[in-house]
Amino acid sequence: MSRRLCANRQKGLAGGSLAMRIADELISEIRNRVSIVKIIGDYVTLRRSGRNWVGLCPFHNEKTPSFSVNDERQTFHCFGCHEGGDVFAFLMKVQGRRFPDVARELADQVGIQLETDSRPAEVSFREHCFRVNGLAQAFFAQQLRQSPHAQAARAYLDERGISADSVERFGLGFGGGNWDDFLNHCRPQAGVLQIAMELGLVVQNTGRPYDRFRRRVIFPIHDVGGKILGFGGRVLGDEKPKYLNSPESELYHKQDVLFARHLAQIAARREDRIIVVEGYMDAIMLHQHALSNVVATCGTALSQRHLNVLQGYTKNIVLLFDGDTAGLRAIERLVPLFAASDLLPRVVVLPAGEDPDSFVKKEGSDRLRSMLERAQPMFEFLIDRHLQRHDATTVGKIDMVRKLVPMLRRFPRVLDREIYLGYLAEKGGIDIRALRAELTIDYQHSTPHSGSAPPVGNGIRSTIQLEKFPVVETHLLELALVEPKLALGLGVLIDYFSEPLLKIVATSMLDFFKKSPNANVAELVGRAGLGEPKADGGTPAEQVRSVISALLIKSTRWEALDVEKAFMDCRKQLLLGALRRTQLELTRELGGLVAEQAENNLKDRLVTIRALMEQRRDLQTN
Repeated sequence: MSRRLCANRQKGLAGGSLAMRIADELISEIRNRVSIVKIIGDYVTLRRSGRNWVGLCPFHNEKTPSFSVNDERQTFHCFGCHEGGDVFAFLMKVQGRRFPDVARELADQVGIQLETDSRPAEVSFREHCFRVNGLAQAFFAQQLRQSPHAQAARAYLDERGISADSVERFGLGFGGGNWDDFLNHCRPQAGVLQIAMELGLVVQNTGRPYDRFRRRVIFPIHDVGGKILGFGGRVLGDEKPKYLNSPESELYHKQDVLFARHLAQIAARREDRIIVVEGYMDAIMLHQHALSNVVATCGTALSQRHLNVLQGYTKNIVLLFDGDTAGLRAIERLVPLFAASDLLPRVVVLPAGEDPDSFVKKEGSDRLRSMLERAQPMFEFLIDRHLQRHDATTVGKIDMVRKLVPMLRRFPRVLDREIYLGYLAEKGGIDIRALRAELTIDYQHSTPHSGSAPPVGNGIRSTIQLEKFPVVETHLLELALVEPKLALGLGVLIDYFSEPLLKIVATSMLDFFKKSPNANVAELVGRAGLGEPKADGGTPAEQVRSVISALLIKSTRWEALDVEKAFMDCRKQLLLGALRRTQLELTRELGGLVAEQAENNLKDRLVTIRALMEQRRDLQTN
């Protein structure tokens, strides 16, 4: 790989949000070759129910299965939270990945060579970055196994109780005993050294280049699919800093990454809970003790982007902290972040002097699981801690209220604030009316130019329910999906639809089947705005895809019937309904014209009404 490729990095990434373009026929081929039931079955326990497979939705918490997968049409839909789509949409949602990454992975699984028309520099550079990180991890792992310099690292891991299996699962390594071990390893391989410098594996300030990670235990940090984004290194001697991470790069962004995410994601969905710790060793040791839904931050506090990642797995977050005052301060800093989210954070603080690593080794996983089950809601925990720290005197209560009320104001929902106010009033022996007054005063003083609470979130959430749409209109669309040639008849009917969103869906179907009359209907979901933030002048594309995926699942009920006859019956009912509405509007207008004595307009309306009545009679008799 040439230096010109690296020099073009910024140019190639200037439009980084533009996904590579994969030919439609390749997307169709991938979709046809994979089994959506098999892929979703890796995340959801499915059982057959007629033509479909059903299970508990991985995207929201439920006790009764509302999640349905249709293998023939290669689509899924949840009738609870209304997520839906094809195999690409599922993996993008469940793994939090981009479409090109999912497509590449599925293509590899089924042996399809992707040909794209994206900019070569963008794709090549990112792929080369992953390749170099993979080479680095293999080098570090070999050093840990074989290098005489790694004796102290091997002894350290053994002393900490890290098993050989955990070393292998997490890909642990050793950074080499000299300043240039990895650098020299890179030199013979064309282009690798330049990429290694881009990724911060090799550093060059003013003098000679040198290895960033030296005499350190190495912790690879993976993406959701198991590819290596960067590394963390723990020093074995007195060198500072104690922990050193990869710098920001094409792959590594500290505000996004979570250690062990690739190993925790399935357990997090299965248990509907994810545990967040602060250290690599904490996460590894908990996984080693069969607590598999654990992730760790990588040397930084939780950010909004971290919360976005976590929310893709579950709303139930447990923060597991060391038993020190730093943990309490960290929790207080997180209140504004969690307050404006839909997440349900709980807190477990270990006894003084303990961290998750030491505690689980000393007390065992059963004891820790018991504590996790009793985890306390975050703000209740803070209230209790402040009650312990402040005495019951008037001055103590005033000080406590002044600390807690500004945090409580961060909750945008009235119900949340009211519940926590009640908890504080009960626990602190304070009149809730006084707390409400304090909250109001504090809010006015803190936000003099704002008349509303902060927004709850900025994500699009689908609330589509087919049952709320006109039945005839949804039936027409379902039937057109069963027999795609009928979709061509939607063109003359779209204007008679009363539901705007269904008009957009009908238009998408008509356009799709005109261009691809023999295509798999599952492709319709994939092309209905996939990768686009909006569709058709402002309607969120996610809503369009949600409707289509729901229609696909529902449409199987028509397959044993005379589909064409059912379509014509629904067509008749749609037109009759439209005529009735028009006649009613004209009749109302007629009443106004009589009152106004507008004779000429009156005659015109009467003629129109008579014509409509004749059309209705003709439809009803045919």
